[in-house]
Amino acid sequence: MNSYYPFLKNIELQLGGFRDKVILDVGCELAGHLIRCLVDDFGARSAIGINPQWASQDLGNGCSILSGDIRKTAFATDSIDLIISSCAFEHIPNLDQALHEMHRILKPGGYVYSHHGPLWSTTYGHHVHIAAGTYWNVILPPWCHLLMLETELAAWLQGKYDPATIRQILDWVYRDAGQNRLMFSDHARLYEQSPFEVCYCTGYTHDELNAKYEPLVTHQMLQDLRSRYPNQDGFFYDGIRVLMRKRT
Repeated sequence: MNSYYPFLKNIELQLGGFRDKVILDVGCELAGHLIRCLVDDFGARSAIGINPQWASQDLGNGCSILSGDIRKTAFATDSIDLIISSCAFEHIPNLDQALHEMHRILKPGGYVYSHHGPLWSTTYGHHVHIAAGTYWNVILPPWCHLLMLETELAAWLQGKYDPATIRQILDWVYRDAGQNRLMFSDHARLYEQSPFEVCYCTGYTHDELNAKYEPLVTHQMLQDLRSRYPNQDGFFYDGIRVLMRKRT
């Protein structure tokens, strides 16, 4: 079974079904498993994945990958039936522009569904992904990217990793451009301010990751978060699920 089948089966009814529809996958993975599943298992007429990192290619059977930027596409207005995205919205710069473009190309009455994270506001929102590992096994102090100066984190890392790995970690946490650095509240606000009707917008947690990070959370960290980011919340949400509809 395609690994995306349970996920798509879970949201199929929310989006009004997939059969005979033209569906866009924003931020698709290179192998195109999600778009293949939409066509092969759910009967979509065609499924297109868009991602600026991949070369355009025709995967056959109505599936294709487009090398492109969702903030500005060549799709005709009102030409896409549904838009789905998995773990991509946290990486899109100027997400508000992307939302307006998705609204343009989506047919009236069509839906956008996305789940995405880790968000910048969560304990491991730095999203570390280096040669030594990822935020799954490179366990840094919770919210270090929000609460610690680079010199403070560098001192904390001394003796735990070799100098080259420490440099990679610091570069990722403080200089990586791969995250748009939007917090939970920022995402929620952008969806509410978008042209879409928001059907729901809710945070979610990841139990396995929480078990790694929450024991490290201190009272002082929580106090510092409240003090430095008084207009933000959702610091314990890993990510966010959102379903939006283009009004008819």
